[in-house]
Amino acid sequence: MCFRKKQKIFNVGSNEKANIDFISLAAHQLRTPATAIKWSARLLLDGELGELAEKQKDAIEVIYKVNEKTIMLINDLLTVTRIEGGEYGAKFKPENIEHVINHALEKNEENIKRKKIRVEVQKHDGILPMIMMDGPKMVIAISILISNSVEYMGNGGEIIICILKKKNEVELQIKDTGIGIPQKEQRKVFSQFFRGS
Repeated sequence: MCFRKKQKIFNVGSNEKANIDFISLAAHQLRTPATAIKWSARLLLDGELGELAEKQKDAIEVIYKVNEKTIMLINDLLTVTRIEGGEYGAKFKPENIEHVINHALEKNEENIKRKKIRVEVQKHDGILPMIMMDGPKMVIAISILISNSVEYMGNGGEIIICILKKKNEVELQIKDTGIGIPQKEQRKVFSQFFRGS
């Protein structure tokens, strides 16, 4: 099923709409200075404004990486406002699930290496079917699951991604050796802005 850009998936109350509009405005306003910081830090790191001492370079590397995370958070907020407003239509086409998983892993490659985490992708022996999906959005969804696994796991942990073929369907499982979510809180997993203790 495809949603046209302006099609509403659900009704949004006036208070909820005000909140969505505020978050959207705030995110747009934050993106401009964050982008300026990004390019200024990049100019310094690339030596465009003169050579830096090693300690200066290290400090600006930290600024650059933290700012990149800030930009990602801002983009996530904008995505949430589009979803909540019913304007985040999906564009389905046949996709290779293995390629999607590889893209999601690439997005987390730096942190996976930094924490020396072992990643294993287990897949069906036969040929997997192409799946109708919105590839870029599926990459985001899987990347967030992997990112959570990495964040809440000690150094040297393990992530196992299983691709299971079930008749004409494919099931994806992501397991890790992290701390997990307390059983009493698991029912809240799909609540908006939920974060486990």
